[in-house]
Amino acid sequence: MESVGVARPLRASGLTAIPKLATVASRIAIDGGLFVRHATPSDTLFLRDLYASTRAAELAMLAWDNEMKWRFVDHQFHAQDVDYRGRHPNGEFLVVEDADGTSIGRIYVSDLGDELRVLDVIVHERLRSRGYGTALMRWVLARADVAGQLVSLHVERANPAFRLYERLGFEAVSGNDLHLRMERRPIS
Repeated sequence: MESVGVARPLRASGLTAIPKLATVASRIAIDGGLFVRHATPSDTLFLRDLYASTRAAELAMLAWDNEMKWRFVDHQFHAQDVDYRGRHPNGEFLVVEDADGTSIGRIYVSDLGDELRVLDVIVHERLRSRGYGTALMRWVLARADVAGQLVSLHVERANPAFRLYERLGFEAVSGNDLHLRMERRPIS
């Protein structure tokens, strides 16, 4: 997938139905010099390429040509986007930016009343292990603590972020051979 960074046209991916929640300004600062803002249709290529970066290792093992890999990534990105937005109509689908306004990741959360669910967090592969994921999760936890909400997420057991979540106070509450549901109770 060496060519994933090249902009390619996409069909409509559902990114037009972006929730405009009153509690989220157009761009808000979080800890660590990061900012978040609502994803817009103009973010589609960035978000698709970011998603593709999470699938690169598994796609490298397949004997598909680049066009086939692109079609697969495009299809999976679209399916994930439709699924998240369909199951979480009040979700916040946020792009993470650095201080210069460069898009460096995404964080998707859904307010379920007494629970704030982290649907997805991705930091660009070049920028991992710099504390950005920690800053994003601390922002989510602080937000949930103010509202008295439990924070939940699902993580693959082999994902290095599992250790981060444990350090931040998450506990595994259920799971299977591949995934765990983790929760962190609010701190009052």
